[in-house]
Amino acid sequence: MSDDNPTDLSHGDGSEQHFVDLLALHMWPDSAGPRGQSRVRPSMWVPGTERPRLGVFATMVDMIGGLLPEGLVTPTIDLRISVVDRLPSAGVIDLETTTLKLGRRFLVSETLLRSEGRLFARGSTTFLSDVKPDHSLYRDNPEPEVDIESFDALMAPVAVDATTLLLVPRPGLNNGMRHTVQGGVQATFCELVAEHVLGGDAEITDLDVRYLRSMKAGPMHGTAEVLGTAHGQVSVRVLLTDVGAGNRLVSYAAISASV
Repeated sequence: MSDDNPTDLSHGDGSEQHFVDLLALHMWPDSAGPRGQSRVRPSMWVPGTERPRLGVFATMVDMIGGLLPEGLVTPTIDLRISVVDRLPSAGVIDLETTTLKLGRRFLVSETLLRSEGRLFARGSTTFLSDVKPDHSLYRDNPEPEVDIESFDALMAPVAVDATTLLLVPRPGLNNGMRHTVQGGVQATFCELVAEHVLGGDAEITDLDVRYLRSMKAGPMHGTAEVLGTAHGQVSVRVLLTDVGAGNRLVSYAAISASV
């Protein structure tokens, strides 16, 4: 699944555009909670289809779920997104976040994703309540500076075997504050690993990631195991490990897909 001719991802100064910036997610505060808006572009599609990659929407949920008026809450310890209706292949999407609990230890949020008023996905996030008052993701960024071929090409995963993909961490994929691979990138990588095992016709309908520890060395291996099938849904477990740190477990994902 690697790309021998990757898209040029650099700015004019040679630095790499970040996965998060390429989402072009406009976010602003509201009395009811953080709000966001983006536009579905072909670069967000699963290659060869017009179906958006669920991990891209999961990254948006991860970004907006931890926002408070006083700053950014980090790190994410749980991120889930569930499909409730057909994913939009084009047009503007709106994100509405509600804080369900803000305590001394945890922030729990729910995010609803709509297209032209139609609810198509529900996201939930849990963060450790470590507020970074000097950081905020509120932004007015309706379009990326330069779009890319696809988010798959940006990640450039490499097949290790029939059940495992490899991801090489680099600045455009990392979380600078936590010195690890950004949480939405990990979620998207889990989706790719599940598809690698299930085949290209699989459609991920539920993506639930638990973040256990930071990436220290790299590269990252994602290994999938098919657990079973019921009612037309396949259950897959994906483990992300830090190869350079003795294959230490970084994240765990429970994934459902229709095939």
